[in-house]
Amino acid sequence: MFRGEMAVVCTCFGGSETTVADLIESNNTSDIAEISATCDWGITCGSCRMLIRELIHSTAPNGG
Repeated sequence: MFRGEMAVVCTCFGGSETTVADLIESNNTSDIAEISATCDWGITCGSCRMLIRELIHSTAPNGG
């Protein structure tokens, strides 16, 4: 699902890169399981897990 200029991370649920980064920062997490539990991303087809990991490493306070 294309939503303007935002990069889509999870095509199953239409999750954007911005939303994932916000979840990482607001939950102060570097755990992909926590992100998946919050929004279900990464548990249906799993193709976005690598992108979520990359965002965790670039966004999380401790570098993931």
